[in-house]
Amino acid sequence: MATIQKFQASDGVNIPYRIRGNGPAVLFIHGIFASSKDFNPIVDMISERYTCITFDLRGHGASTATKGFTIARNAQDIHELTAYLGIEDVTLIGHSLGAFTMFSYYEQFSDQYIRQLYFIDITPKIVNSDGWTLGLYQGEYTKAMLELDIKSLQSGNYVDNMAYFVYRNYTPYRRGKRYKTRAPWIFRVVAKKKMIPTPMIRKMALSILQDIGQLDFRSMLSDIKIDATIIYADPGSLFPATAAFYMDEHIHGKTQLVKVANATHHTILHKQYMTVVNAINQEKDM
Repeated sequence: MATIQKFQASDGVNIPYRIRGNGPAVLFIHGIFASSKDFNPIVDMISERYTCITFDLRGHGASTATKGFTIARNAQDIHELTAYLGIEDVTLIGHSLGAFTMFSYYEQFSDQYIRQLYFIDITPKIVNSDGWTLGLYQGEYTKAMLELDIKSLQSGNYVDNMAYFVYRNYTPYRRGKRYKTRAPWIFRVVAKKKMIPTPMIRKMALSILQDIGQLDFRSMLSDIKIDATIIYADPGSLFPATAAFYMDEHIHGKTQLVKVANATHHTILHKQYMTVVNAINQEKDM
């Protein structure tokens, strides 16, 4: 495994990152309550052909950040890291929150330094409202649910909320299915992933939740003019498969839809990652 290096962002926060491999540059962006290590299996398989860059978002992994827990700031970190490394033609690959952050990058910086985009299991708008039903929890996550989650985070008592998130993250979507969230394995995952109300994790999670609750990237999809690959779970995961179809329809660049059958939001990256590897290698071979 490559040694952790650090660069200082413009607001003084140190950003930990790793570089491994040779070839065209690929920068990976992980999801919430995850870390750069999530991409290790993919990096192991492609680093002979690509220069792989992984880093920890603020409040995750080896990060020691105590501020700047927003989607826009994470996107700025990607932009500044890319500039710091002197890379002008990088492929961004983001999963979940990482993919959501890519919308913000493009909104702020367009395609500067970027060659193409890989979105893994995401939607351009998380909260379902005003007729939008392609957001979190297959269209079930409303403003009222968001407000309840925020109150739970503010009180420091949000284990049950995380248990529900984990259950939906790790289990296949089935229409009409009743979700039971008191199984012991769920709370083991909550503990292992450090989804516990420590002050810094609570601060990060609360800030991110408040942020994504306000963000809507639907209108900027048409501004994306570069190639984009959209990898999604079928028949759906935390998000409906139709969110991927919506992105495919509205992004103006050349798009490719990649279906991962019977995947969950977790397994689409952690167990069925060969789909991602094959999509990356297919692009280079073309």
